[in-house]
Amino acid sequence: MTQTLEQALERVRELPDDRQDAIAELIVAELEADRQWERWFAETSDQLELLAKRALERRAEGKAVPTNWDEL
Repeated sequence: MTQTLEQALERVRELPDDRQDAIAELIVAELEADRQWERWFAETSDQLELLAKRALERRAEGKAVPTNWDEL
């Protein structure tokens, strides 16, 4: 366990039980969300690779329109 995590858990231990439970539920939910994203990416990696290839091809053909995401 990292020192940072140990420090965080020390602080959590000082909280009332209901707050500890709430923080634990947040941590578990975050870990599960990370696992789900990993599964989705693993399941769709072939499709993502194909989409990336198509995008690069369209860019090379001059068919891609640059998007300035900072302005959206």
